[in-house]
Amino acid sequence: MMKKTVQSIWRNIRDETLTVEARLLNLIYVIGICVDVLVIIACIPLGFSHTQMILYLAVGALLILSLYFMNKFRKHNLFIWLTVIVLCDIVFPLVSFSLGDVTSSKSALFVLSLTLIFILMSGKRRTIMAGIHIIIALACYWVDYNYPWLTTPLTGDQLYFDHITSFLAAGICIGVIITVQRNLLNREQNRVTVANSLLEQEKQTSASMLYSTPYITVLFDDNLKLVDCNQAALDFLNFEDQYSFLESFENDNLADTIFEANEEDGAPRRTFRERLEHVAEVGDVRTEMVCIDHNGVRHIMSVYVRRIPFRDSFAIAGYFIDITDLRRAFEQAREAEKSKGNFLSRMSHEIRTPINAVIGMTAIGSASDEIERKDYAFGKIKEASEHLLGIINDVLDISKIEAGRLELESEVFNFEKMLHKTADIMRFLIENHKQRFFVYIDPNIPNRVKGDSQRLAQVITNLLSNATKFTPEGGVIRVRASLVSREARTATIQIAVSDTGIGISEEQQEKLFKEFSQAETGTFRQYGGTGLGLAISKRIVEMMGGKIWIVSTPGEGSSFVFTVRMLYTADNQSDELLKKALKIHPKLLAAGSDAETNLLFRELSSRLSVECDTAGSPEETLGLLSISIYDMCFLGIDPEESHSVELVKRVRAALPPGAMLVLINSKEPGEAENALRQSGADRLLGKPLFPSDITQLIIEHALPETIRKPTRGDGENQGIFKGHRVLLVDDLAINREIVVSMLGSTELSFDMAEDGEQAVRMFEHNPERYELILMDLVMPVMDGLEASQRIRALDMPKAKRIPIIAMTANVFKEDVDRCIAAGMNSHLGKPLNKEEAIEMLKEYLG
Repeated sequence: MMKKTVQSIWRNIRDETLTVEARLLNLIYVIGICVDVLVIIACIPLGFSHTQMILYLAVGALLILSLYFMNKFRKHNLFIWLTVIVLCDIVFPLVSFSLGDVTSSKSALFVLSLTLIFILMSGKRRTIMAGIHIIIALACYWVDYNYPWLTTPLTGDQLYFDHITSFLAAGICIGVIITVQRNLLNREQNRVTVANSLLEQEKQTSASMLYSTPYITVLFDDNLKLVDCNQAALDFLNFEDQYSFLESFENDNLADTIFEANEEDGAPRRTFRERLEHVAEVGDVRTEMVCIDHNGVRHIMSVYVRRIPFRDSFAIAGYFIDITDLRRAFEQAREAEKSKGNFLSRMSHEIRTPINAVIGMTAIGSASDEIERKDYAFGKIKEASEHLLGIINDVLDISKIEAGRLELESEVFNFEKMLHKTADIMRFLIENHKQRFFVYIDPNIPNRVKGDSQRLAQVITNLLSNATKFTPEGGVIRVRASLVSREARTATIQIAVSDTGIGISEEQQEKLFKEFSQAETGTFRQYGGTGLGLAISKRIVEMMGGKIWIVSTPGEGSSFVFTVRMLYTADNQSDELLKKALKIHPKLLAAGSDAETNLLFRELSSRLSVECDTAGSPEETLGLLSISIYDMCFLGIDPEESHSVELVKRVRAALPPGAMLVLINSKEPGEAENALRQSGADRLLGKPLFPSDITQLIIEHALPETIRKPTRGDGENQGIFKGHRVLLVDDLAINREIVVSMLGSTELSFDMAEDGEQAVRMFEHNPERYELILMDLVMPVMDGLEASQRIRALDMPKAKRIPIIAMTANVFKEDVDRCIAAGMNSHLGKPLNKEEAIEMLKEYLG
């Protein structure tokens, strides 16, 4: 019990949560208790009365209770006052009179009590209580001196004991108090030293953070003078050290150069100093500012400026974070979001327009009894459907691009034939717009290259479609393919599509190759379009190792130019046939054509070492025919001109027997074709003219056995599949009807299945009945993939070898791969292309 009590008292003396005065007060109470115990012990031999003994015991008990309640309720300030008042203003006068005259030890008590005042109190309280105590002490001495009869003087051993105990107790008390206070002071000093060390480390850390942070940080004092900065600020303005930067900032008005006094939320313009003054008033500001670096480049800065304590005053710390790229990205994202919204609006318009045409023309055709009217409606429905399919393909392509799933095929193809086929597809559209169309192919371009011919043709078609759309009637559209470089096995080819259309401004050019955007909204309103073609083209070109750009002047036309890198191989077979044909040394005449066509003949004749003359007017043509003998004559005519037939007859008559007469025209001859053929023409060639057109005719003229039968259109396939039977699997009756109708002229026989399960059952029941299976993929009950796997798993030889062709609207590469993995042989995409379907059936049916 005693040990716990001592520990409790000692904890109250050392408790650092208490003030120094409170801990000293606890110490004084402990000393007081100890002194009271010593006095009680000393009273026994001195013969003090029982009353005095009880009094000292009561004082000890009171001190113990006071110490307990004071620490329990933490009322140390209250007990400081009570202690000082009781000891100095009550106990001291009582003890003074009880001890006797001035010869007693009350001087020691005076010193002790005065020491307590100075230890326990501070400030005005100390001065007041010390003054009161001194006055009371002087009053007691004055009374003792003038009225000695009022006191009870001590004599003999009591006086001696009084002096010894009083001075000893006072000395011990003061010594203990001073020692403890010194220990407490030392501990506080140690804590202050540690705190200062930590503060210094924090300052160093803060300084390190200031100078190492990548964000620009500056510090202004209370006079708004720049006093510090970090390395990022020096780098931003290209200063080598802080001193030159601070000096320039102050003397050269650098702030006016760096910071633009831009408006904020409609507020009047403010200088940078005015901004600092505002911060000094409000204490904390977040804003954005435009800052100009040492190269004159403008940066958008997110600025946080706040007032902080600094050197007994305040400072203003500014933190500048460059958000130029972030703001640009935000604006681009907002612009992209806006573009997507506009795109959805345009897409709705683009899709609804052909659908409206399909619905409207269907109503017109079904309501009409005239065959011509129905044919007209069917033609428009076909055009609208093809346009709608093109839109869907663009959307699918851009979806693939955004998902990173656009892939290129790799196959060897004839570059000129690819360009020739693309030009043929676009020629009809260009002729409808009454525009002139020219194609030039660099003879140095390898004829056979390896890559994705369909995607390359798609890019060229997109560019030609735009050129046709934005070029007025009578304008000129040119395609020029050039060889940029040729390495061991790789050729870099540049293709330029130029027009004489409306042109595009520099501002509009920046938006051209972005998804969901066109040059401007007004362009869409006037010309239509989804705004996807160029974005798709750009991605395809980049995947082919090239790049695409535009050269354009508003009102003068545009040139879209792109490059691609491709592997190439030799075309030995074509070269051999041509070499044999050139051994007869044919002589050519190119007459009546434009400058581009004549240039083509001159370049080709030079490359082939063939003699070729050119003529402009009909008179010059007939003059050359009268003096020279030509094996082949290429005559440019206009089928709509009345004298064309007469000119062809005269040229035919002037040519020697066996010579080939080839007519070149920029338009489809139409009804005039028969008249021109009857006038003596051997061939009709449409513009733009390609070198392969000429070389093929040279080969046919020199080597007639190489001539292929001319295409006879649909009649060529009449009855070619008679006697063959296939299993057609599709859940939609209309799809089955389309296939049967499309292939009806081939006389192919069909059995029908409405789902995969029925197809498996029909094949399993009579496998020898079918030579091929056309299989849809998405069907109820059992899909086409599972049905194909079931058929391949059947225990019969025919199940392993029968061709299964997927016939589906799932046309992505991964869809084709899934079909092959399921055991199918090939893939046909919906909507079906008749020619493509027939060619594939020929491959498997023979």
